[in-house]
Amino acid sequence: MRKSIFPSNVKIITLISILLTLIFIYLYNHNEKEQLEYFIPSKPSMNEYYIHRAKVKTKQNLTKPTIKYFMAIPFGDNLVSKNNLWNMVRECNNNNKVKYVPNSFILENFYDLMEFKKTFNPEKIYILKKNTHRKQGIKLFKGSLPNIMNEYIDGNYKVIQEFLKEPYLINNRIVVLRLYLVILKNKEYSYYIHKYGKCLYTSKDFSLEGLEDERLITDNRSKLDKRFPKNIDDFILKENIKKTDLYKPIESIIGCFKKFISKTDESEQQQFTFFQIFGVDIILDKNKNPFLLEINKNPDINNIYYKEDQIEKKNLQSDTKNLVENNKITNFTII
Repeated sequence: MRKSIFPSNVKIITLISILLTLIFIYLYNHNEKEQLEYFIPSKPSMNEYYIHRAKVKTKQNLTKPTIKYFMAIPFGDNLVSKNNLWNMVRECNNNNKVKYVPNSFILENFYDLMEFKKTFNPEKIYILKKNTHRKQGIKLFKGSLPNIMNEYIDGNYKVIQEFLKEPYLINNRIVVLRLYLVILKNKEYSYYIHKYGKCLYTSKDFSLEGLEDERLITDNRSKLDKRFPKNIDDFILKENIKKTDLYKPIESIIGCFKKFISKTDESEQQQFTFFQIFGVDIILDKNKNPFLLEINKNPDINNIYYKEDQIEKKNLQSDTKNLVENNKITNFTII
């Protein structure tokens, strides 16, 4: 009588199943560890982190999440929120005129409202801004005082800013310079500007007639020829501008940010490493004086517009990772 082959097969199948299970557990735990090393929300903010931490605590029986680094710095919204930024800068300068920032007004603030009414000129162009980024949520306006105030309230805008009447032009196009600011926080904050920066242009020639967005607001989609420098190094070389001059608005804002955080208590957050990449937009007037336009908390790192942009953004990400993990300063300027 032939011996059944099933018992031996069952043993083999069982051993294979156990082996596959162990491999799966290892890979799962390894991947989970990698995922928990970094916390990178789609919209970097501390609120996203706190929500994530609460979920992980519940899932892991109230144990702390094993996160080393996450891309959201405490109080980062004071830099990217239009009204928070202006409130912080105004208080930092004791309500005096702020250098490197166009005249700005929050109409809910009594002193701003009084100053706006006092200095308002129906011949001036104003920009109304919401708390959105990448040139979204903004409106150009020219008209009467009652009309702009109604527009501000009805449109739920956060800040009114004076438009630079005589911006610096390249081949009759407005240029905005995008710099990348990285803020790192271990026990203390540190601030860095990456060497890569790019130039953004309006898609049409500059003109104040008709308040056309294409003539007054820059974008990433303008088709450019060799007359238009694409990166900041080429721009400053061609236009004879010092790169350090472009840093002045950032240094001024960071000075106010340092003053603000010196008054806060962050004892609960000292065990983590925080980092965040910001896209800072700088505009020049006709005399090459730099002014801050806005700070973007989620710059378009993954949006690629041409080959050089792709290469340099990969370098930015790699340099930032090296800075965060190894504290190695490569291609950064400390501010």
